[in-house]
Amino acid sequence: MPLRSLVLLALPSSALAVDLDALVESWTTTVSGQDGSDGVDEATDVALTLTNDLIVTGFLDGAVDHMHDGYIVAWGADTTERWSVTVDAGAVGPNQLGSDDRVQAIDIEPVTEAITWCGATGATGFAPDPLGWYWVESLEPSPLGSAYPPLLDWDLTYSDGQSSPLQSCHGVDRGSGYTYAAGWSQHGADEGRWLSWRFVDSSGLADPPYTFEYAGFPAVPDQAYDVSASSATGQFVVVGTQGFSGLPGSDLNDTDWYVRLYDAAGTLAWEHLYRGGEQLEDKALATVYDPSNQVVYVAGFENGGSDNAGGSDRGWLVIAYDQDGDGLGGPDILWTHRFGEGSGADEVATSLVLDESGDLLVGGSTVDPTSGHEIWRVSKLSFYDGVELQSWEGVDHGGDSRVQGIDYRNGKLALAGYAHDGTSRQFAAALLEDDRDADGIGDSVDACPDDPLKAADTGVCGCNVPDTDTDGDGFENCVEDCPTDPNKQEPGVCGCEEPDDDTDEDGTFDCEDDCPGDPGKIAWGICGCNTPDDDTDGDGIVDCQDSCSDTPAGAAVDAAGCPVGPATGDTGAPATTDGGKGGGGGGGCGCSSAPPTGLIMPLFMLLAGYRRRMSLDLRRTGS
Repeated sequence: MPLRSLVLLALPSSALAVDLDALVESWTTTVSGQDGSDGVDEATDVALTLTNDLIVTGFLDGAVDHMHDGYIVAWGADTTERWSVTVDAGAVGPNQLGSDDRVQAIDIEPVTEAITWCGATGATGFAPDPLGWYWVESLEPSPLGSAYPPLLDWDLTYSDGQSSPLQSCHGVDRGSGYTYAAGWSQHGADEGRWLSWRFVDSSGLADPPYTFEYAGFPAVPDQAYDVSASSATGQFVVVGTQGFSGLPGSDLNDTDWYVRLYDAAGTLAWEHLYRGGEQLEDKALATVYDPSNQVVYVAGFENGGSDNAGGSDRGWLVIAYDQDGDGLGGPDILWTHRFGEGSGADEVATSLVLDESGDLLVGGSTVDPTSGHEIWRVSKLSFYDGVELQSWEGVDHGGDSRVQGIDYRNGKLALAGYAHDGTSRQFAAALLEDDRDADGIGDSVDACPDDPLKAADTGVCGCNVPDTDTDGDGFENCVEDCPTDPNKQEPGVCGCEEPDDDTDEDGTFDCEDDCPGDPGKIAWGICGCNTPDDDTDGDGIVDCQDSCSDTPAGAAVDAAGCPVGPATGDTGAPATTDGGKGGGGGGGCGCSSAPPTGLIMPLFMLLAGYRRRMSLDLRRTGS
């Protein structure tokens, strides 16, 4: 085992590594084009911004006679669309045929958030029909914010001058002041040629294109699919295919996995050609550079079957290379990972990204064992030996579906590709992320990410407070002060559990009314409820205790309300005592009968004695 491999084996994954098992699929969204051509819509790549927006590139089927339109869309982590851009060169060439425009790749500089995307756009070319131009744009974030598309800084459109109907950029990478692009042109009679560029970010100035072409077999063109650079050394690697042999329309064409690494001066340092089988397709489709470990990762597929018909028997192939090669112009392979290659299966690794620990996330497809359709798949591989640590698989959308782009940032995993719904292929993107409250809803689309009982919205009571209505009165407990009283939401005057009734309608609630059935009283008073505390004769004794309720005004009365002392009539003469009422106009006592005559003198004497005793008592006490 090479010494380099021993060093890697000594470095375990860190706690910051992404945990695929803990991520949930927050959402998947699809976009359909105008179905004017072939009904094919695809997302090709995705990049996450610092604010967790997803910027997704691809193409949509255009209007009738307009082929495809390039499409770039930005979605917030909550699926809100921020902005979108359509790339359509329109009808071009002498025959005014519809252009074929596609955006194939995107990368974001992690500090400045500057963006590069690239692809192919139709334009008036050198032949009677439209030629696709190799197209790269560098953009800066809009000063108006993330709700607005980025602004163009510089761009490149390139044609190699051959009668080639297609020239396209397929991969980009930004880092250390440079932008790198990789793609190809069909280069004449369809033999293909690699086209790679290195641009100065600040100006867009570029080196001459780094090209490669092998034997020039029209049926098996040489194509570059991706590029990645080391921010530490300036080295960059371009990956793709080399056509070896074949004939048009044959299922036995031989296309080989091919990797080329250049030093900072742009000189080829080493290359690796992998031929998995005679007359079979093997392709390197994606690459990522790990400058901290000085490793280059490349992903794609190899065909383990007997021919290339229908893409069957293709399986994942991921290779880790030491960036410095073997010192002789060849590769130093640290490890190789394979997945799939089942008979009749079409399983492809298409995209790569590193997590915080340096472990590798690989996107692509596998085959659903029930339907036989391709479905989305992500695998997490250990960076030091390539062992699969975890995997995630998507659902069967109804037809063959595939991840074509992947990015990971801030605990969020973004995927882009296509989803076939059984009728047509659709542009698709998905977000996988943490689910802190384990309710099955990703944090970005969970209105209460720490409340397992709420997700769609905060409800009436807000997060972490249940929307319970204990008394069933239609008001949640959090918005009422009497949660167990179905008749009240606020305590009112009487408090919870006691109604604010006023039975006798006297303006005082029963809870404060000692006589709730007596509209004339709110307290017992002297006579009690339902009996007024009236003093009809005004003698100071209420009627309910007054034995003589019609005592004349001014008369002295006893505790029973009856007069004391001689009663006088209107003339001041003593009233008669024979019959109860005086005659001759004299006023009586007002009672129904006078006290017996024999009692008058003893009562007077008793009173006189009482007053005398009181006087003596006062003198003794000195009062």
